[in-house]
Amino acid sequence: MKYRRVEAIHGDTVIMPCNASPSSDVMWIQNRTDGKLNRVNYHNIKLLFSVVNASAGDYSLKIYKVHPVYSGLYDCYDSNRCRIIEYHLAVKGVFL
Repeated sequence: MKYRRVEAIHGDTVIMPCNASPSSDVMWIQNRTDGKLNRVNYHNIKLLFSVVNASAGDYSLKIYKVHPVYSGLYDCYDSNRCRIIEYHLAVKGVFL
């Protein structure tokens, strides 16, 4: 599966669409450019990450105030651990 490229400027908000059946056990995995792997489950999202509307089947990942450390591959998996979609997020810009 070929990933979709998403470009953002430091501080932007980005949305990476992912749709599945409501009440699915959807999971996001982030493969960061620094080699770290993060599991982002919509039940325990951090403050800067959210899922748009899981109860309606919209598991799109919304990231607020993106930072270059958020750059990398993001995979959305369904309850059978099959990849629904994959994104490559590239964050550019000056940060302090």
